[in-house]
Amino acid sequence: MRRRGYNEKNYVYKSPTVAVNLGTLLKKCCDLACIQLLQEPDTEARRKEIKILKTLIESQWANEVSAQASLNLSSKKWNKEELLPLTSDIKKLKDYLERIAQDNFEELKKNKKDELAHNSLKEILYCQIILMNRRRPAEVAQIKVETYKSINLDVKETEFDGCLTETEKILLNSCSRMVIRGKRGRGCSYSKYKIYKCY
Repeated sequence: MRRRGYNEKNYVYKSPTVAVNLGTLLKKCCDLACIQLLQEPDTEARRKEIKILKTLIESQWANEVSAQASLNLSSKKWNKEELLPLTSDIKKLKDYLERIAQDNFEELKKNKKDELAHNSLKEILYCQIILMNRRRPAEVAQIKVETYKSINLDVKETEFDGCLTETEKILLNSCSRMVIRGKRGRGCSYSKYKIYKCY
């Protein structure tokens, strides 16, 4: 019998994401069915059948379905066309953020209780970090103020200075690195501009 959404000749799933997630959903359905049957009399045989089904899903789904679906999903990403922003557009955004940030910083120097300027400056700083690092917004939102302030932007001369190219020296003098918690507790590296230090 031909499975819907699966090409048996080319081993390609029409929707590989559904195939990957379906195994987990089926196991949850089995658990719910068992819980429901526990509340009814004389259902031991049916519960046994469901447990056998769940065991088969746990032992065979990854090999029979998920592995091929994951491969299909990866291959689709390999040749996927991506629209990249123009360098001129990125520069316009960067210059705009710096200008607005400086204006809000000046407002805060005049009135430290200006909530509008404070919130605007906070959002601009998030945008600048995301723009530079191209990371997930959720990770940037989790950066603690203490972590951000603890980054030392004053670079001292080291024994490696002679090994660096001119470009690397410029980057070293303009950026610093910090690591925060990312997905599944893994560390994520971020760069921090020296220009951020003023605000």
